[in-house]
Amino acid sequence: MTTKSILRIIVWVSGIALATACSESTDPTPTTFYHAFTGNTQKSWVITNFVWIDQGKREFPIPMDQCEADDRYTFYANADRRYQVTNRRKCDTRESDVIVDDSWSFVNATSTLTIYIPRVFAGPVPFFVRSVTDSKIILEVYLDQESRYSARFTLTTVNE
Repeated sequence: MTTKSILRIIVWVSGIALATACSESTDPTPTTFYHAFTGNTQKSWVITNFVWIDQGKREFPIPMDQCEADDRYTFYANADRRYQVTNRRKCDTRESDVIVDDSWSFVNATSTLTIYIPRVFAGPVPFFVRSVTDSKIILEVYLDQESRYSARFTLTTVNE
């Protein structure tokens, strides 16, 4: 066999390998992680557990009164990523039905969900998503630079 023939065979085999590699379908599957928060159109949650964590070890449960415990945190699956906190049981007649009407955001790279939890924080806070399923979310936020103190919230879905 001549060098020219060997070169043709190498080019021909490389061409087949390239054509086969390029013809493989790499259709990405759409990201559906945020659907755990929103469902298909919207999903409501309540805070079922709130703890203060000291030095990353000891947990101190923070009691929530009935007015806070029944607030609904609703995530919408629209383009604006609307987010509402609604008052189910008013402790004060001056309280409105909608406590928060804002937007939510999720950053997959850092696993942070930015939302506003009224009665606890003065505005939106980026929470680390510790765990998420279709029925439960565990969020945590560190309260100091050294990550010694944190607040952890557990939210569970509600049927409306």
